[in-house]
Amino acid sequence: MKIKLTTIILFAVVLVACNSTKNIATPAALAKVQAIVDKDTLRIEVYSAQPQTSSLIGNTGLLPPGDSGSNINLMGNENYFIKTGDSLSIYLPYFGVRQMGGRLDSDKVGIEFKGVPKSTDYNFDSDKNLHVYDFKINKSTETLDVELIIYPSLNADIRIFSSHRTNINFRGKIIE
Repeated sequence: MKIKLTTIILFAVVLVACNSTKNIATPAALAKVQAIVDKDTLRIEVYSAQPQTSSLIGNTGLLPPGDSGSNINLMGNENYFIKTGDSLSIYLPYFGVRQMGGRLDSDKVGIEFKGVPKSTDYNFDSDKNLHVYDFKINKSTETLDVELIIYPSLNADIRIFSSHRTNINFRGKIIE
C-alpha cells in the first residue's frame, strides 16, 4: 500500500512541476513584438532548417559534423526572410525531395521569392501570444504556402509547403 501511495504522490508532484514550467510572456516582451509587427517590417535571420525528409538527408553522408537530417545549422550561410509592407523577399536553402518533374534551374535550388504574395492573412493568437502570418505565393513553376509564426521571445518559425517539393521548416530570430 505504501508503494502505491508513494507512486501516486510522486506522479502528482511531477505533474504539478511540469505544469508550473509553462512559459509566460512578460508584458514588455509582448509590447516589443507588437511594436515590431505594427512597424510592418520584419527581417528574420534563419539559423536552422528542419526538412521533412530527414531520414533521406541524414543518410547521404553529405552533412557537416554536428548536423543531422532533422536539424541543419544555417549559421554563416546566406539566407533571408524579409517582409516590408505587402512585399516579401525570401532566399532560403532547400533540403528535401522534388516531387514533380519539370525544369529546375541548377543555380536556383533554394526557395526564392521577391514580390507581393497572392494573398496574406494575419492572425494574433491571444491564448498563446503568437503572431501568425500565412502567405500564398504563386511562382511560374510552383505554388508555396508560407506560414510565419512569431513568438514573444522574437524567435520565429517559417513553415513552407510546396506544390512540387517536400515540406520544410526553418527556425530564426527577428533582427530589430
